[in-house]
Amino acid sequence: MASRCPGVLDWHLAEDGGLARVRLPGGIISVEQLREFALAAGLGAGVVELTSRASLQARGLPVREQGRFLARIERCGLLPSRAHDRVRNLLQSPLAGRHPRSSLDTYRVVRAFDRALCADERLAALPHRLVSCVDDGSGLGLRADADLALVPAAADPARRLELLVGGCPSGLESELATAHELLLDALRAFLRLSDRATKAPRNVHELPGGASRLAQELGAQLGPPLLAERCAPSQERPLGEIEQRDRRRAVFALAPLGRTDAGSLLALADGLDELGLRELRVTPWRSLGVLDLAPEQAQRVAQLLTAAGLVCDRSSGWVGLSACAGLGACGKARADVRVAAASRAAVRGASDPPEHWSACERRCGEPERPEAIRVVATAVGVVVEGPGGERQLGSVEAAAGALGSVGAGATGGANTGGAAPSGSSAPTGGTGGAGAAAGASAHPAAVPGDLDYLRDGREIYRRSFATIRAEARLERFAGPLERCVVRMIHACGMVDLADDVEASPGFAAAATAALRGGAAILCDTEMVAAGITRRRLPADNEVVCTLGDPRAAELARELATTRTAAAVELWRERIEGALVVVGNAPTALFQLLIRLEEGWPRPAAVIGVPVGFVGAAESKRALAARRHLVEFLVVHGRRGGSAIAAAAVNALASEEE
Repeated sequence: MASRCPGVLDWHLAEDGGLARVRLPGGIISVEQLREFALAAGLGAGVVELTSRASLQARGLPVREQGRFLARIERCGLLPSRAHDRVRNLLQSPLAGRHPRSSLDTYRVVRAFDRALCADERLAALPHRLVSCVDDGSGLGLRADADLALVPAAADPARRLELLVGGCPSGLESELATAHELLLDALRAFLRLSDRATKAPRNVHELPGGASRLAQELGAQLGPPLLAERCAPSQERPLGEIEQRDRRRAVFALAPLGRTDAGSLLALADGLDELGLRELRVTPWRSLGVLDLAPEQAQRVAQLLTAAGLVCDRSSGWVGLSACAGLGACGKARADVRVAAASRAAVRGASDPPEHWSACERRCGEPERPEAIRVVATAVGVVVEGPGGERQLGSVEAAAGALGSVGAGATGGANTGGAAPSGSSAPTGGTGGAGAAAGASAHPAAVPGDLDYLRDGREIYRRSFATIRAEARLERFAGPLERCVVRMIHACGMVDLADDVEASPGFAAAATAALRGGAAILCDTEMVAAGITRRRLPADNEVVCTLGDPRAAELARELATTRTAAAVELWRERIEGALVVVGNAPTALFQLLIRLEEGWPRPAAVIGVPVGFVGAAESKRALAARRHLVEFLVVHGRRGGSAIAAAAVNALASEEE
């Protein structure tokens, strides 16, 4: 349970709960397995991360759910051998056999390797950090620190693979059908040498004698290093729609800061299933890809990925931007680097140097690229390192501001795919400067400076949402749920509202699916109903409020309750599959929960954000405690109201901001 290299069985206990990692040899995962993983992640906080070794991991898992998590993962085939849980580390190109430089397809090599690895009990003793690669000739399947690699043989690249040891050619080759045995033999030799070492080596270079000694154990002699020159340059990493060598399409989308959520993945799995698609790729660059698509399918898949909060746009400021787990997830974190890093996505460009934010001196996840900008929170301040030198600043906010003023490609217009800032940071004050001028029409000279305001509605929205994403703690949310929380904050002007938001793992997927399917929207008051923007509704959904129905007053007298609670009684025939929105009256929410407990038909989801001093907090706690009855969204505490409730619906109804 205390491992820092977690698996399905051995969790790392982080600040936010259990962290479980599911290894995916070659980054291969079926749509059904993705769905099951998302459901397993939903046993906890629903936070999902994509790793630099093409794995998936779930954060915030309660220890009591370990058995159920394991059962789901095993049932869908994501853990074929418990003993080998943490040693199934094999990377391949996510475009294996489909890239213009591909000389062969490595899919069968990966599958054969994993089957044989899991069948060999001795190989369960491999170090968890040792990594192997198999490349198709594109270079996308390689990483510069690979311990072992298979690459197309120079003499016969379409049919044979050669083993690299520590990045150097060994001269050992094999036909494609048996190439996995080369890797397995090398791993067995590694273990033999490891048994003789006084200190257990974690990788090939820590062996006594290093890579040369391992090659000697295999009866080979190494040539000069060539792994670095075989690796594809970072700018070739696939993103967006890609044309395969067979003229079909692939679509890739990255997870902002490597993170998404279980609900978004469930919605994505459902959408891919509807298209008849069966498999995805997880990449080492924290992105998801879908292969072998017809052109018309590619467009729909891109829409699904974007709706899930992932980024398909190659020009996005999220490209090359990364951060460690940060405050709230790691006990060693000194600063909230993820919020600061997210604010950078709005002002940097994809062509800017890669940028990594670390919350402490351990620098977890930092890329080994000399051109990278590195921001590190230390005990005495924040250090910004880059090719131009080093600067010491007082806070991560100051670091973000300093980088924004000197960024090589800051454009302020990155398209972020809906999950993140879509514009520049909010102006810092003053009149007549860049903040006031951008997007504003010319003002008469007679207008006093303090009355010189921004007139461009789109620019106002853009800056507002960028400010929210820079200041609010949104790292718990992704995709439609993130958009929902941003709009709720926009409706009330309080960025700390995000701290009080709780949603069931399947809420966003259930609510958006219901709206797309034409479900009715049942509102507790006319104010909530009036705040829902009809043009955003995807299926001309009916918006219903029964508070004004004459029967509500009569029922209130009969039931000795409020009119808003009595009006809920009139939802009985409409509630199944509907989206319920309670923005004002705690009594309406209590009455709804009573009826659901009694066996009423279930709505698709409930937005429960009543406002007030009596019953509001209690009714929302009661809703959150009944996740077994219905998917929900609440704002805990006294805050809520019509504007927040309607904003949540408007965000779920359309991806447009």
